Amino acid sequence: MRCSSCEYPKFWNGERCVCPTNLPEGSRCALTEEAWQNIMERGSPNFDVAFEDVKTASSGEVGREVVVENSALLVERLEASASACFQTADRRACNELGNFCVLQMHDTDASACVLYQELVDLRQDEQYHEDELTNAGWSLSMPWLYYPSDAIRYLRATDVLTRVKFSGDNTGGSTPTASVLQFKAARYALDGTFLGWRNFTHDLQLCGGQRKYTNAWARFAVEYLNSCELPLSTILDAAADQPEFIDLYFEDGPGLLYPVPSILENIPDNNRIEDELAFLQLTRRFFTVDAISGIEDGASEPAVVRYMEKFSLEVMLQASNSRGGNDGLIYPPSVRIRYAARDPSVTGVTNTAAFSVHYTQAEDRLEDFIDAWDYMIIAAMITAIVIGLVKAYRFTKNQGSGSGQNGSELMALFEFIAILADVGSAAIFFVLAAVSIYWVCFFKLQSSVYTTLPLDEGQVWYRFRVSVICTVVGRATAVLWMMWRQSSVDIFFIDWTEAKEVASDKTGPSETAPVSCWRSLFVANKWNELQTLRVTNLEVTMLGVIFLLAGVDLENGAKINPDEGSLDVNPFEQTSQILRFGISVSIFILIEAAQMLFMKMVVYWKIANPLVDFVDLLWLSNISMFVLDRRSGYYLHGQFTGTFVDTDAESLHQELLKPSNSIRGFVENHDCQTFIVFIDGEVRERYDKFLNRVSTRSNNERNNKTFIEAFLKAPQRTGTDKSLQQESQALCNIFKADLESARQDQNAHIIDPGLLSKWTMLGPDGNNKTTLWYDRSMSFTNFLFYGNELSLFMLEVMLFTSVDMRLRSAAFSGPITYLIMWVLNYFRHRLGKHNLSEKSLIDSRFLM
Repeated sequence: MRCSSCEYPKFWNGERCVCPTNLPEGSRCALTEEAWQNIMERGSPNFDVAFEDVKTASSGEVGREVVVENSALLVERLEASASACFQTADRRACNELGNFCVLQMHDTDASACVLYQELVDLRQDEQYHEDELTNAGWSLSMPWLYYPSDAIRYLRATDVLTRVKFSGDNTGGSTPTASVLQFKAARYALDGTFLGWRNFTHDLQLCGGQRKYTNAWARFAVEYLNSCELPLSTILDAAADQPEFIDLYFEDGPGLLYPVPSILENIPDNNRIEDELAFLQLTRRFFTVDAISGIEDGASEPAVVRYMEKFSLEVMLQASNSRGGNDGLIYPPSVRIRYAARDPSVTGVTNTAAFSVHYTQAEDRLEDFIDAWDYMIIAAMITAIVIGLVKAYRFTKNQGSGSGQNGSELMALFEFIAILADVGSAAIFFVLAAVSIYWVCFFKLQSSVYTTLPLDEGQVWYRFRVSVICTVVGRATAVLWMMWRQSSVDIFFIDWTEAKEVASDKTGPSETAPVSCWRSLFVANKWNELQTLRVTNLEVTMLGVIFLLAGVDLENGAKINPDEGSLDVNPFEQTSQILRFGISVSIFILIEAAQMLFMKMVVYWKIANPLVDFVDLLWLSNISMFVLDRRSGYYLHGQFTGTFVDTDAESLHQELLKPSNSIRGFVENHDCQTFIVFIDGEVRERYDKFLNRVSTRSNNERNNKTFIEAFLKAPQRTGTDKSLQQESQALCNIFKADLESARQDQNAHIIDPGLLSKWTMLGPDGNNKTTLWYDRSMSFTNFLFYGNELSLFMLEVMLFTSVDMRLRSAAFSGPITYLIMWVLNYFRHRLGKHNLSEKSLIDSRFLM
């Protein structure tokens, strides 16, 4: 039977169209072919369902399109639902038709979506609904599936009333506030039946989890991710025979629901980049699992199963204004959805699923932070350039003379590269530390929500990652070059003890007794120990960092949530690498600062200072020491003021008690024993000739060894070369005479420099005579690890944080960092020992 045809709405001269009374109960009028043609201008209905990128291999290969011809679902119910929706505007039938369109990924070419859109177009007249519904693409009795074009208009609307906050209960009123966002889901069965409202909480989390964790996503500013790999059986269990369809709403205060737009990534145009929001096609309704539309007509099992692979809720703070009145206001929440298709007959296929929530901020708020970052970088780089130019000029000024290859153009190139790496990496390090500590202190302590934390993606993350890489590379380059420079400085000991003439027997002539070498050996060994001395202890530092981060769980403070004091573990809350970096740097700073205060204020001040002890040892040994880098360097004066240095303990004790021995300085009535020195050019040239001979002798010895033997065993025969010993003694006399000349003319050659001069270390111009500057701060430690504590500290921090960015575990990052630093310490000790042995003519077997 056919009903009499009349136009919608079903009125004829004020009376309803009436179907014949002899139709079976539950029957529905069907559309004539002419009516179908009026609705579907693009042809007759097609009951095929296309599935894109179906995984059909255990290797996870995708790309094959599977078309289920004559889907049993559409064959049975598409025409009936469309007919009922067209003829009687039955809401259940119209919802069923809309659900069929949703199952086909809102494909505007699919028959269900064509029918839906034609019926929507038929009901756009204002006689059926208010004009604002027309503007939203919502027609009377039809489900809302598509937003009109110009998606940015809806994604960046400013009509959301709720103002978000970090803590406290939700409040109502004309301006509602919320720390926990609440959503409602309107649920529909496949046949269009409305199943009622439900609070939207953990419903779409296919990966499951404990309820106390899976509900945490609704707390504002919690970066949430629940992802896993699922067996197909779990996906099919979630289907529950028939899919359930959801329209999602945001509770915008008491009694108000705000529709949440969806960005379906299966629509080709929706894979565009973020900057092209206007081109997106926004949709509304979605489902979780579809195991029914892939069943062919006459079959019982689906050929393809489709499930929600990605659900990502995004909440964005509105752009700021000049008065700050919109702090805490948000744009309408939106969701990004992607579906994946699987062939259930193929086993071993990886099925990934992810439920995530992102809380972000408008670009202008982020640009304010990026601008501040740029200003900090510019200021730091200007400072670094000034320091670098001073260092480069100082190097160039001292380049005219040096030992061996130091004067070469290649070494100059390496030096300039190292200076660039040193000052550049230091500048970026301080900016990174300031930026990350700022977020640690500011993000969770906001009284009103001004900003959210930048995520580990996008422009800020790219800048941060590039800065970390540049700092690690630059700092490693600077430290390695520093180690090489320290291990190649020129070291020369001056023994002030004169040889004595002794009688060989009672009647024979007198002979010159050699000067004892034990004092020189003792001093050399002490210097060898000092080469890798540091104020802080590497073991204490790394154990402290690991204990605080992993043991006390301070690393959980890097979780992206608004709880400033909570260290609770939620496996689904994401970690910010910026916060993690800031917390790690803060802990390193605290541990290093505590060690330095303890060592300098307690150990070095009250117990023993190894640097002062070494200078005292020089005085007791009657040995002075030059540590030179080209023409400049340091002179450590150690001329014993007593009668005899080689004596018994009691006599030495008596000498120490004499008041005259409390003043041990190079200059009379002055106690300063350490000096910055600029060597006379002629003396330096004479010293270079000696070093060249030493270097040639050492190279000849190395050539007879393998690389490993040469590294493990320093030259052992240079000290037994009599000609070198004689030349060394002659050079010692030259140094003594030069020092004595400077002491005689103190006003011209011994200067008390100002702070600027000490910082720049720019000595006198030309080939002047030897000049000494008082150095009460013992800056000769620049040639030791001790004086480069900051550089080593930065390397430790950057090694730890860069490894931690990959492993995300302080328990593993700490030992790896310790191992690397231990290796560097070992190489510095070995290289320094070889250099000391070679240039002091002391057999390496005498060095501990």
